Amino acid sequence: GAGGGGGGSDDAKPASKAVMGIGGTGDDATLDDVIGFHVSGEIVEATPVARTSAGISTGASVSPLPAPSFAFRPDAGDATQAAPTTCGYVAHVDALVYTPRSATLGQVAAALRASVASRVAELRVRSVSSSSTSSSTSASDPPRCLHFTPPGVGHAVSLVYPLGGGSDVDVGENPDQKLDRRLRSLHRRMGLPLDRPMLREANALGAFGSDTGDRSTQTRRLRDVHTMGLPKSRIDGGAESCVEGSYDYYHYGQDRVDDAGWGCAYRSCQTICSWFKLQHYTHVPVPSHVDMQRCLHRIGDKELDFVGSRRWIGAVELSYVLDELLGVTCKILNVPSGHDMPSYARELAHHFHTMGTPCMMGGGQLAYTLLGVDWNEKTGECAFLILDPHYAEGEDAGKIVPRWCGWKRCEEVFVKEFYNVLLPQRPTSV
Repeated sequence: GAGGGGGGSDDAKPASKAVMGIGGTGDDATLDDVIGFHVSGEIVEATPVARTSAGISTGASVSPLPAPSFAFRPDAGDATQAAPTTCGYVAHVDALVYTPRSATLGQVAAALRASVASRVAELRVRSVSSSSTSSSTSASDPPRCLHFTPPGVGHAVSLVYPLGGGSDVDVGENPDQKLDRRLRSLHRRMGLPLDRPMLREANALGAFGSDTGDRSTQTRRLRDVHTMGLPKSRIDGGAESCVEGSYDYYHYGQDRVDDAGWGCAYRSCQTICSWFKLQHYTHVPVPSHVDMQRCLHRIGDKELDFVGSRRWIGAVELSYVLDELLGVTCKILNVPSGHDMPSYARELAHHFHTMGTPCMMGGGQLAYTLLGVDWNEKTGECAFLILDPHYAEGEDAGKIVPRWCGWKRCEEVFVKEFYNVLLPQRPTSV
C-alpha cells in the first residue's frame, strides 16, 4: 500500500512497520487478488491484517501461527464427477526471491507475493498428486517450503517437502526409498555429488534443530578447535591427513555433568555425533551420557542398572551407539600397544583421506578423539592430532591449544596397553 508496500508510490518512504505476504494492488487488497490469478480455487479464510494510521492492526480472529495465514479451497471441478478426496493441514509457505539492490520496497513486495502464489500453486499440485497416488498429506507431515544453497550451484534452490515421488512413483517403495530416489534425481540434475546429503531438511537455510548443543543447557561449545592457532607438527617431510568438515568440542564438565574420571569416551562419542550432525547426515540430537546408556540397555548390551551410572564405555560400545542412534557403521582397529600406533599410520591416513570422520581411540583407562595423522612414509615417523576430552575448564581456545588439542607423538600420549581405534564410516547416501 502507501509507503511502497503494494500499489502505492514506489519511492515513498517505507512505513515503520510493513506486512509482507498479505496485500495486493492496494491497502485493502486480499490474497485472492494475487493467488486467484495463479491457481484454481479461492481463499475462504484469512488472518485479516491491515495497515492503519496507528500501525498494524489485526482482525478479531488472530492466527496463532507466527505469520499471516489463510485457508485455501481448490475448485471442486466438474460437478458430474465424484468429489475429490480432501484432507486438512497447515502448510508452511515460505518465499525466497532475488532482487537487485536498487529495487524499491514495492518491487520487493511484488516479487515476494508472486513467489508466495507460486508456492501455493505447487502445494495445490502436490495435494492433487498425493490423492492420485494414494499417498497422504496430513498434519503429521505437513508441506513446507525450504530453501537450500548447495555448494557449486551459485543460487538458492527451493523445494517443497515432503518431496514428491515424480511421475514414476512405485507404490511398493517405502518412504525412505522414495526420498532417496527423488534426492538422487535432484542431485544428478544439479551436478551434485551422490555420496553426501545437500538437499535434506537439515541442509535447509535456518533448519530447525541445527544446533548441536545439549537440549536442556544449550552449552556454547568451541567448533573446529584444531583451526584455532594450532602449531605444526614436528615431523620432517610428513604428510598431514585430517578430519574433513566441522565438529564441536565436547569435554569434561559440560552441560553441568560432573563426568571427570569416567566420561571421556562419552565425550568423544558426542564429538563424533556432532560431526555427523554438522555435515547434515542426521537430525538426531547429540546424545547425552544417559541417552547412550539407555541405548546400550535397549539393545541388550547392558543391564538396567547401567543407566544413570558412572561406568566406562569403550570403542565397541560407541560403535553400537552410533549404529543404533545414527545408522552409522564403524570399523575397529585392534592395536596391541599404544607404542605400536605408528605402524598403523597408513591405515589412519587412508581413513582421513576417504572418510574424513573423527575417530575415537581407547586404551587403558583413557579415551581420546583422533582428528588426524602426520606421517612420513619413508622414515615411518608420525604424529597424531589429539583432541583430549579430559579438559575440564571453560571454552577458552588459548588454554586448549596446543595442550588439549595438538600434535602428539605416540610416546607423549599413549601407554603400553591394548587400544581399540574406532573408525566411523561416512554414509554414501544423499
